[in-house]
Amino acid sequence: MLVRTNKEFEAIGKALADLNIPSVIASAANVLLTAAATEWLTVLTALASPHRGSLARSAALTSLMGNDALTLDARIQADPRRLDDELSGELQMLATLVGERGVAALLEYSLINGLTDRVVTRPDGERHLTDLRQVGEMLHHVSHREQLTPAGLATWLAEHMGNDVLASGARVRRLESDDAAVQMASLHASKGLQWPVVYLPSLADRYISDEKLPRFHSEPEHQRSLYVGGKDGPGFSDAHVQYAAEDAGESLRLLYVGFTRAQSQVVAWWAPTGQNTRPAPLHRVLFGRARDTSHIPDKTALPSDRDAWQNSKPSQRVATSAWNMLSLPTLLRVNSPARLFRPAHALSPGRWTPSGAAPHTAP
Repeated sequence: MLVRTNKEFEAIGKALADLNIPSVIASAANVLLTAAATEWLTVLTALASPHRGSLARSAALTSLMGNDALTLDARIQADPRRLDDELSGELQMLATLVGERGVAALLEYSLINGLTDRVVTRPDGERHLTDLRQVGEMLHHVSHREQLTPAGLATWLAEHMGNDVLASGARVRRLESDDAAVQMASLHASKGLQWPVVYLPSLADRYISDEKLPRFHSEPEHQRSLYVGGKDGPGFSDAHVQYAAEDAGESLRLLYVGFTRAQSQVVAWWAPTGQNTRPAPLHRVLFGRARDTSHIPDKTALPSDRDAWQNSKPSQRVATSAWNMLSLPTLLRVNSPARLFRPAHALSPGRWTPSGAAPHTAP
C-alpha cells in the first residue's frame, strides 16, 4: 500500500486494524515514531511522578502495565483513592527497579506479568511487541550510557520522538514477522523497492495549497530557489507559476514510481471527488491527454458519467495510450461517489487484459 501523507498512514492503518488485518510501515521507519514509544514515554513520565493520579492511570492503561479501560473505570467508580494509592505504589516499585537494574528490568517485569499474552492477540500484536522490546533496549542503553533517571529518560525520549527524520542503526524499526502484514510505504520512500502486488489509494486525489513561499528552479543555472518577496512582490506571480508547474510534474513522477513498484499487479482507484481530482496525477493521465500526444496538462476537468464510461472502455483511450496496461473494468451504478468505479488494474509485465481474463505475461 503506497500512500503520500502521515494522515493516510493513520487512516488506512486504523481501517485495516478494524478488519483485524495486520499492517506495518514498510520503510526504514524510526521506531521512536511508533505507538510503542508513546507507551514507554507514558510509563516513564509516570515513574518520574508516581503520585500524580492522572499520569498513573494513563500508565496503567499501557501494554506495559496491562490494565484494561473497563476494569480501571470500575475501580475508579468503586474507590478512586485506593486505586491511586495502589498504582502509585506499583510505580514507585518500578522506579526503584529501574534505578537499581535498568529499564531492561522493567521490560522483564512486564513480560513476566503477561505482556506477551496481552499484546499478541491484537492484529498488530507481534509488530507492537517487537517495537516495545526495541524501544526498551534502546532506553536501557541510553540510561546506562548517560546515567539518566526515569525523568531524564522521559525527556530524552520526548525530544527524540519529536524528530521525525528517518534514522539508521538502532532507531531503524525491526521488521520481524512482517511478511503476513499489509506493508505501507510512502511513495517517496518506495523508490527502488518492489512488492508482488501494489495498492495505490490516493493518486486520484491531490490537494494544492495556497503556497506563500514558492519553491522552484530558477533559470538559467536551474538553481533551487525560494521566493520570499511575498504575494505583493514583483516576481511572485512568475515564481508561483513555476512552482505550480514543477509540483504538478513531481506528482506525475510519483505516479510513475507507484505504478512501477509492482512485480505482478497494481490496483489503483479513480473517483470524481471534486476539486482535488482535477490536478490529481491519475486523473490527468486517464482523462487529460489528447490522443497521439505526450502532453499531460496540470489540471483536467471532470468528465461526465457518459464520458468517463466511454474512456474506461479498452477500445477508447486506455487501450491506445502509452498506459496500455490499464483497465477500468466496470462502472457501478451506485449512489456513493466513492464507489463509482471498481479498482483500475495494471498488469506488469504484460498488456491490457479485460476484467476476469487471465493476465498476459510478456515472453
